[in-house]
Amino acid sequence: MTGLRFTNRINDEFTQNPNNWAPRGAQPLDETDLEDIGLRVKHMNIISHAQGFVLQMKGAMAWAHDPIAAERFYNMAITKYEEALDTNPNDYQALIRCAEIATQFIEGHARGVAAMKYNIEMPQVQYANMLYQRAVTANPNDSYGLYRYAQFLDKCNIPETAEEMFLRSLEADPENVACLQEYGNFLSENSKHDIAELFFVRGSELAQIYSTNSNQPASNVPVH
Repeated sequence: MTGLRFTNRINDEFTQNPNNWAPRGAQPLDETDLEDIGLRVKHMNIISHAQGFVLQMKGAMAWAHDPIAAERFYNMAITKYEEALDTNPNDYQALIRCAEIATQFIEGHARGVAAMKYNIEMPQVQYANMLYQRAVTANPNDSYGLYRYAQFLDKCNIPETAEEMFLRSLEADPENVACLQEYGNFLSENSKHDIAELFFVRGSELAQIYSTNSNQPASNVPVH
């Protein structure tokens, strides 16, 4: 399924003892365990994605205390994601990650200010919008990407399309808690308080369920 072919030795080892990950340490597999990488994996840009994601996370962690270093990390991340896009221009993950970084650059030090709005006439805002459009076209059923695009459009003062993206996100995943809460905020800001309350309540209910399940002892979690 993945295009990775492991050696007979490692296959036998895991077949005979499926729970032997821990004794093998933090890196249970290495290059001696891999016999071949199929063409499918070779064209999935795994390395570019991994490097881009690590650099993006480094940028996010440095943003508050060292914005210059953070910008450098973000630009290096974009370079890696663009390598993936050179191979596959419709690479959804690379597109959505680039869009998020572009949005981060727009917000600058004002990130986290809920009331901040974007000017759609600005080139950097248009660039981010183009990336989001390409991402949701490449994967029109991913709740996360649709939700992030909805947030972006809301800040661009394009409420009709923003609401469409919120609803598409929830259609793809009715239990997307973040989207439920953000859509509730969107409705409340547009004076639809009674409807907004329904989404706030549903989001809170799901968050409570997830919290309870995450705190449930492993012995009580059913295994299928």
